[in-house]
This record gives sequence, structure tokens and C-alpha cells, in this order.
Amino acid sequence: MRRIVPAILSDDLDAMKKMVKEAESFCSWMQYDIMDKIFVPSESVKVKDAVKTAPACGWEAHLMTVHPEKHFRALAKAGCRRIIIHVEAVDDAPKLLKKIKALGCEAGLAINPDTPLSVLTPEILAEMDYILFMSVYPGYYGRPFVPEVLDKMREFKTQGHDIIIGIDGGVKLANVKEVADAGAEEICVGSAVFAQADKAAAFKTLTETAMSSWNAK
Repeated sequence: MRRIVPAILSDDLDAMKKMVKEAESFCSWMQYDIMDKIFVPSESVKVKDAVKTAPACGWEAHLMTVHPEKHFRALAKAGCRRIIIHVEAVDDAPKLLKKIKALGCEAGLAINPDTPLSVLTPEILAEMDYILFMSVYPGYYGRPFVPEVLDKMREFKTQGHDIIIGIDGGVKLANVKEVADAGAEEICVGSAVFAQADKAAAFKTLTETAMSSWNAK
């Protein structure tokens, strides 16, 4: 499935609840961003609190944390369908991806803008269901888009892996079609939706613009 994915990021539980409630009204899949102020410079609502807001629709968790495995069981129990860890944050990515799948979730791996594709060993690729290309340096909403990531994503796509391709960071209405053209199948957006007065309308326009590329393929 190709889709726009609203990304929920907040350090305030009440604000997170509001964002989730708003997104539930116009989307069928959303992403929770969890940050620990160790792997990234900011801290979000903790997993134990975030799971209390779990939506009725499908959702995934993007763990920008060290020791992400300590959160796997709580997320799976709360209904999370995909768990994404960072290749830069762990020592044994294949082992952790296997743990995610053992809990019945899809296993995702995020890769930062300056991390080369060469870190994706055959052992890692064999365990991945999903790859998330970070098109910003993670930690905050609103960071500038890193266009070179599109070339890395295009290169990965030509390798022919049976892995869903996502992108996260800095995607706006002005560049969403270019991002879709480059091979992204799932496009995570934050301020492009949540900083808009009419969030549902912004989501709809982003989806329609991306779909104009996806439907042409």
C-alpha cells in the first residue's frame, strides 16, 4: 500500500492525545515518534505513556532510541503493527529485527541521511520488512529536507529488494511528488499536516499529489 503517514511527535501527553484524535479522523495509519534524548537531542512522550493513546486504526512506532528492544513487548501488546529501529542505534540489528517479528509485528529499519547503504548487510536485509529513509537529521519537527537522500533511495530501489520503502522528514506539498517519484511508497509527514489550520485538507492534498505520481507507475 502506498500512503501518506501522519507522524505523531510530542513531549506532552495531552498534546499527543489531541494529535492522535485529529489524525484518526482522516487517516487509517499513523506513526508514533519516540525519542530518548540520548540517540537524538530531544525527548518525547515515553512509550509507557504513548501506548495509552493507541488509536483504533493501524499504527507503527519509530524508535529513535538506544536499547529499543526494551519497548518491543509493550508496543506489540498495545496493538502496534510495525516497529522501526535505527541501524545506527543498535549493535545487532538482525537479532532485534527477528525479535520484532517474533512478536507479530513488521520489522522496520531506519537509516539516517549520512549513513551509507553499505551498512545494510545481507543478514540485515534478510530480516527487514520495511526501510525508513530519514530525509532530515532526526530529533525535531521542521528540520530541513536533505535532497541527497533521494539518490540513496533510488539506488536502494534499483537493488530489487522485496522491502517496503518509506521516507521521513522535511516532506511538504512542494516536494511530495518528487519524493514519490524517487521511489517512496510510504511518506511520513509532520508539520505538513499538523502545522496546518485544516489538517484533514492538508492530508488529502498531500495524498492526492503523491498519488498522481504513484498512479502513473
